[in-house]
Amino acid sequence: MARRLPLSLPEKDDLADLERVVDRGLSTFTEVGLALCSIRDRRLYRDTHDTFEGYCRERWTMTRQYANRLIVAHQVAAGLETIVSNPDTLPASEAQARALAGLDV
Repeated sequence: MARRLPLSLPEKDDLADLERVVDRGLSTFTEVGLALCSIRDRRLYRDTHDTFEGYCRERWTMTRQYANRLIVAHQVAAGLETIVSNPDTLPASEAQARALAGLDV
């Protein structure tokens, strides 16, 4: 088992803020995907969990695969925001955004 490195106080604050987004947000997939991406990439789960997968499973009762789908959906939606002039045409769900993930835009 890898040694866990403790979070700094600013990282703990960031983790709390990002977890609030996920907590309130399984309704807004783009915010949730961004929050999970930041938690994963910065390894903000490392204070309490050895892996992102374990963190997702225990903290959110979601698989790592589902968390990664939310992250991909966020990335697709964020990319579309830069080229779409009408926000009403953006994907309304993570499933819609994920369906576009393989397309070159």
